Formats: sequence, C-alpha cells, structure tokens
Amino acid sequence: MEYLITVFRSRTQVMKFCDLLTKYRISASIINTPREACLGCGLSVKTDVRDFEYVNQLLKISECPSFAGFFIVQERGHHKTVRPL
Repeated sequence: MEYLITVFRSRTQVMKFCDLLTKYRISASIINTPREACLGCGLSVKTDVRDFEYVNQLLKISECPSFAGFFIVQERGHHKTVRPL
C-alpha cells in the first residue's frame, strides 16, 4: 500500500486543508504522522498518490503557512517506509 501524506506544523491547518480537499472532492483523511517522518504537529493529511497534482495546486492557493512537506508512505506488512517527495 502506498499513499501521500501532507505534513503541517499546525493541527488547525491539518484540519483546514483536509476540509479544503474534501470540498474539492479529493478523498482525504487525517492520520497520525508516521514517526519516520520526524516532522510536524503529529497529524497529517492522507491522500492517494495519484492526486498529488491536485493536492499541490490546492496547497498553493490555501493559506497554510505551516506546511512542512509531502511524503510518500509505503506499507508492506509491518514495515513502513517514509520518503520525502
């Protein structure tokens, strides 16, 4: 399983950005940031990797100055790999 997480330094902005994605009909959820990312407020927005272009465009027009980065998460059984995008 592979997915994209958008990491912020503010929990309020995590919720705001997730709501924005949902408003534009992009499937999104709030998850705990994997500790392998070592960044952010502890919560991230999870989306499908295939939606990256839409997510990136909406990030550019949103007012979320606490954006910390995009990461690709790959899960295989109990093993999780997190890499910056």
